[in-house]
Parts: sequence; structure tokens; C-alpha cells
Amino acid sequence: MRGRCGSNAKPAGFERSTQPAGFNPQTSALRFVAQADSQRGHIVCAGSKPLSRNATRRTIKPSTTGPCSACVAVRVSHSVKVLNMKVMRNHKGVIALVARSESEGRCCYGLGEAQNRALRRRRDSGELISPYPGVYARSEYWHALNPPEQSRHLIKALAMMHPQWVFAELSAATVLRFEHSWGLHADGCVHIATNGSVRVHGHDKLRRLSVHNAAIWRCDGVRITSPARTLVDCARYPFERGLPIFDSALRSKMVSRDEVRVACHGLRVNLDSVERLLRYANPLSENGGESLCRAIIIDAGFALPILQEEFIEPNDARVRYRVDFLWRLFDGRVIVLEFDGSAKYTDLQMTGRRSTERIVFEERNRENALRRVGVTTIVRVNYSELMDKAVLIRKLELAGVPRPFASR
Repeated sequence: MRGRCGSNAKPAGFERSTQPAGFNPQTSALRFVAQADSQRGHIVCAGSKPLSRNATRRTIKPSTTGPCSACVAVRVSHSVKVLNMKVMRNHKGVIALVARSESEGRCCYGLGEAQNRALRRRRDSGELISPYPGVYARSEYWHALNPPEQSRHLIKALAMMHPQWVFAELSAATVLRFEHSWGLHADGCVHIATNGSVRVHGHDKLRRLSVHNAAIWRCDGVRITSPARTLVDCARYPFERGLPIFDSALRSKMVSRDEVRVACHGLRVNLDSVERLLRYANPLSENGGESLCRAIIIDAGFALPILQEEFIEPNDARVRYRVDFLWRLFDGRVIVLEFDGSAKYTDLQMTGRRSTERIVFEERNRENALRRVGVTTIVRVNYSELMDKAVLIRKLELAGVPRPFASR
């Protein structure tokens, strides 16, 4: 079985690094050549001519009239050598290589020993970064990417360097754009599937999974394990890390619960972990933050909430309010939990260029509207608070959310 999925828009193109003021990159390797002018009786400069590697350096003694001001450079050739060590001459092949890789949303790699040497020199100077041996990216460009984007850039480069590799587990989930905690990329590792027939040289950032007879997909030009097998492999992560991946996969409609169960057949995996994730996975979670929030709720033993419940504005049926989590209690109370991502206040696509004050004002109006339709308690939590589970647990307890499954 072979699958295929499309690719997203490509990142912004290459931008040449900024040079010091007044610096001309075309003359970074310039040498001053002295020539005797017998008619004028002093040294003149041929500074417009670069000195080739094989040119002979000659020391010419100036006449009593003294050298012209430009010819002083002949006497400080050592300083010129130091300059050339500090300022790397432009390598057109490397510039084109980096530009093309960025336009294709990947890291770059050398196509020969000359390019590899040039790339290593730029890495040593700090102009490039090397997240994996033989793979490079512009430092400024790389640090502007988030961890999943960095991982995809690295994977796409390695896929071109090693066409026989099949990427698995977190690497496959990243290529498929399944949402997950960025902390999973902290080790910078790449995961590939091996069956013993392909020899892979060891490296401390390379993780191998033994995979036999698995369906292979191709996504963005990268060979990966199927979405079903990818979820099975990702089930080894703790529940709160695995649930966002499963929610996202079901939301994408690339895979079904039954396909995941079929992929487990004959594998030595923890079926309990897979089944628990499948039981609680819900495509209605709109993002990884909501999935993480729900995982904490489940692990803490609270009653399961209703997701994405809609309310209609009593004064205007065209206006609807949808909440992230909702509990309807037997005593008539209605408790709502809202997850606030930081992007809600900073991402221009989400804010529509509205000011923070305007957003807060609209949220207050929304809360008032929810209370008009019967919501009794509204709890808010942000991503930083989810990093300390006790904060969310305490808020839900104070709000009166039932906790029937709490461990004794």
C-alpha cells in the first residue's frame, strides 16, 4: 500500500547576510600589487587587480619621494592575510545551494568535497548551523523556525541524501503535520525504520525502529511509515504527549481507529497504551493545547467534558458561541473551561490585527453572553499554566467539576 499527501507553502527565500559597513564582498580577497614606475620614481598601486594564488609577491623599495598612500598596503601584507581569515570570501556555489534549500523548505548539504569544505568553513564562522552531520542551514533562518519546522527541514534534506531511508515515529508524525508537544524535539533526533536489509551508519542523533513489512507512504517527497503505524509507534510516549498526536491524526482524516488496531497485529507493542489513546482520542479538539488540557483532565480523574458545545445568542440567533470544554451537572450548574493559547493575543492571523485591549473587551462580552444562556462558571487556562498540572487541577476543583475517577 502506498499513500501520498500534499505539501504546504514554502518558506521565505534566501537573504544574503549583512556585511560590515563599507565592505565590498567582491574585493574580500583583494591583494595589492606593487609596480615600479621608473618615470615617476615611486611605487604605484594596482589595487583593482585581485592577486591569483600563484602570483609572486615582490618587495619593492620606494624611492626617496616615498610611496603613494595606497601603496602602504604592500608593507602590511600580513594584515591582509589576517583579513582574509576573518572575512570569508563569497562562494557563489554555496550561496546558490543555501538559497535553493530555503526556497524548498529544507536544509542544505554539499554536492562535493569543495562545497562541503566551504559549508564547514561557514559553520565554523557561525554563519551556518549544522543540526546533523553534513547538513546545514543559515543560523538566522534556522532560529526563526519552530522545532517541528526545524525537524521537517532536516528530514527533507536527509531524505534527499538517503533516498532509501523510511522515517518513522515522531519524524513521520512531524512530516504528516500531526500536532505534538515541541518538547519532543528537545534531543534533535531523527527516527527511521529499519528491517535489517538497509545498512545505516550509527549516529547519536539517529534513532532506529525495527519495522518489518510496514506500509510506506510518501509525503512532501519523504518516505515515511503509514499514519496508522506512525500512531502505533507514537503510543510509547506518555499519555499527555500521545493524545495530541492521536487527536490531530483523527482530525486530519488520514487514518481511522480501526486502521490503527489493524496495524498493531503481530507487533510487540503495549496494546494497553494504544487502546487507551484510541478510546480517548477525539478529533473535536482543535489544537494541541486543547488536547494536552484534556489529557490532564482525564489523568486527574475528572468527568469527561463535552467538546465544542455551541450556544445561540438569545437576542440574535445569527450569533453563536462555541466553548472548548463543558460540564452539565445534575444540580443544573453549567461549567465551561476555555483554553487560551498565547497566539490568541499575538498572532495577526488570529487577532485580525485587533489590539489586546479590544480582544479582552470582546472576551468579556462573550462571557456575559454565555452567562445569559445559562453558563454558571467560566474557567480559563493558558498554556504556561498547563506546564504545572496542579494549577489546572486546582482551578477545576474550585469550579466544582466532578472528579469520580480520581485515584485513592
